[in-house]
Amino acid sequence: MQRVPREIGEALDKRGSKERGDEKEIHYYCEGDLKIIYRQRNDSWELYDLGKDPKELNNFVETSPAAEAMKDKVRPRVGRYERVSVNRLRKLGFM
Repeated sequence: MQRVPREIGEALDKRGSKERGDEKEIHYYCEGDLKIIYRQRNDSWELYDLGKDPKELNNFVETSPAAEAMKDKVRPRVGRYERVSVNRLRKLGFM
């Protein structure tokens, strides 16, 4: 599988195998073979090496030296929809 060198995104319909349907935002960032995922529902991080673990079974976020730098790529996106919604409500005079 050929990977895009860098990719950032979020789950739009949130219907993956690990989701229940009532989740908050889920964000991910890929760089090379590494993929980090942030799940806002339980404030958790996951890091996978997709070259060695394409099914995302072995989370090594606690032991990887790359984890903090990858988290820094995702953090600015977390909660942005909530911030936009609050700002929009203020503009409309509801807050």
